[in-house]
Amino acid sequence: MIPRLHFNHSAASPCPPEARAAIADHLALEQAIGPVEAAIAVAPRLAAMHRTAEALVGAAPGQVAFTEGQGRALSFVASGLRLSPGDRILCAPSEWGGTVSAFEAVAAEAGATVEAIPMTPDHLTDLDALAKMLDERVRLVSVTSVSVSGTAIQPIAAIAALAQTVGALVAVDASQSIGWLPLDMGLQGIDILTASGRKYLQGPRGVALLGLSARAQEILHPPPPDDYSARQSDALRWESAEYSYATRLGFGAALDLRAATVARLGAELIATATRLERALLTVPGLRLIRPNGGTTPAIGPLVAFEIAGQEPGAVQRALHGEGINIAANLASYAPYLFAALGRESLLRASVHQGIGDDEIDRLGAALKRLSA
Repeated sequence: MIPRLHFNHSAASPCPPEARAAIADHLALEQAIGPVEAAIAVAPRLAAMHRTAEALVGAAPGQVAFTEGQGRALSFVASGLRLSPGDRILCAPSEWGGTVSAFEAVAAEAGATVEAIPMTPDHLTDLDALAKMLDERVRLVSVTSVSVSGTAIQPIAAIAALAQTVGALVAVDASQSIGWLPLDMGLQGIDILTASGRKYLQGPRGVALLGLSARAQEILHPPPPDDYSARQSDALRWESAEYSYATRLGFGAALDLRAATVARLGAELIATATRLERALLTVPGLRLIRPNGGTTPAIGPLVAFEIAGQEPGAVQRALHGEGINIAANLASYAPYLFAALGRESLLRASVHQGIGDDEIDRLGAALKRLSA
């Protein structure tokens, strides 16, 4: 059987052996001594995981919570804003569609608005336009640091500096960048950070980070407390008593692997993505969807492209039949970006460790057969 190739790490990356072992070990411990007793036994390990996560994202102690997914973390943020009529939320052009939907729902209830910040030709947030949009009614400026199609890295610190001139909170979705792109909540001026653990951190599904600055913890309303969160006084007020301990410990093992290797992994994955882009450009009719595509090194491990005359979903399905996983991103995944690009869907291949020249050649050969 030909091994399946996974070029969809930016959707979810398979867990490393250490994470799988941690999950299995905790399930065995629950079986041996009882689930509640096992939870008590691993409490020090769970506390240490918070310290590791705080160091990874440049947060102070007590500023990181774990949730059951990035969507859950974002819903806590959206509902916790407690918007009033006339309030405004500004979203970067890279914004994840789920974020837009969550903010639009709470804004509609409150009589507030959600507005898109224009995009520059380089797919970046237009800082001049943002400066003109800001006023005292802006409660939040939200930005996805690297979009689902990976066409640009947004200037987080510059966006935050502008937002702070009117006292707005700054929220960043780092799901597509955490693990390979250095991140520092304090230095970059981030008040709220959400990040999935299942992509470049390679944790199991069902765990995400929620970073909350001291200011965000003062302004946001936490979700209704349970018996655990009612006893907390920091970001742990956004956690709950009930979750999969095994899954969370598996995430801890993955977190340990990535915590000290972000810059090195980023350089490695960008080099791999650059080789991938060069190979893709040999496919007839293929076009990279990023500024200066093919003339400069890749900007990250996500590579968005299209093939003339080929519907992205059909290409994805055909490759799946050949044992190759890639993504076909829909406009709903990043509505502002896709509207600016004038596209309904795009193809995306994303790399991680374990993708080498042989794997890239196999993907390129398959695409050439499809485009013939």
